[in-house]
Amino acid sequence: MSLERDQEECIMNAAKRTVFIETEIERDGEIECSTGTGFFVSEDLILTAKHIVVPDGGKVLRIATRCEGLKIVENDAPTWECQLVAVMPKADPINYNPLEDLAILRCPGHYSPRFLHLSADKLQNEMVVHIIGYPGAVKQTWLRERHESLKGNPLSNVELVQKFLPQRTLTVTEGSISEVVGGCARYAVSTVPGMSGGCLLYQGNVCGMARFV
Repeated sequence: MSLERDQEECIMNAAKRTVFIETEIERDGEIECSTGTGFFVSEDLILTAKHIVVPDGGKVLRIATRCEGLKIVENDAPTWECQLVAVMPKADPINYNPLEDLAILRCPGHYSPRFLHLSADKLQNEMVVHIIGYPGAVKQTWLRERHESLKGNPLSNVELVQKFLPQRTLTVTEGSISEVVGGCARYAVSTVPGMSGGCLLYQGNVCGMARFV
């Protein structure tokens, strides 16, 4: 079996344990929807990004996951209700630490006998890694800030770019570790909003969690 086939099987295995997370939030009297990604780390526990399920200045009304596996997430897809179990406490009220952006959800309506395991390899520069996640809606402001071809160009067709970006579709991107500082890895991998909370994989095992910055 080739290395490419091994890698493909590892990614497929992780994809089947990856979920789309949808959170309804009440903010200033209106209901907003926040979306992101999570993955099973035990039979009924999901690891995700804290900022998806514990928003600043909002009250969480509902946390749920939609679907699992390699498929487009439809609006009427089956939903599993989730319970917020724990979040990583903030050690410093002023300085932000990426390690604090962690939350654990319990999903009693679903049982996953197989889940993802942590990599035993130490993170190093230039390690080839993958991110698996569900892209969400991408705002025009984000596109204009991030993509050089759209910066300051009044003639650029942002709507067309938005149309062709994947949304609610399980997406795999490949890149590499560019820097490791204080246990946190910076990675050169293409991601978009909604992929936060997705697993960062090295040779099929979890070496980190994706954060949208």
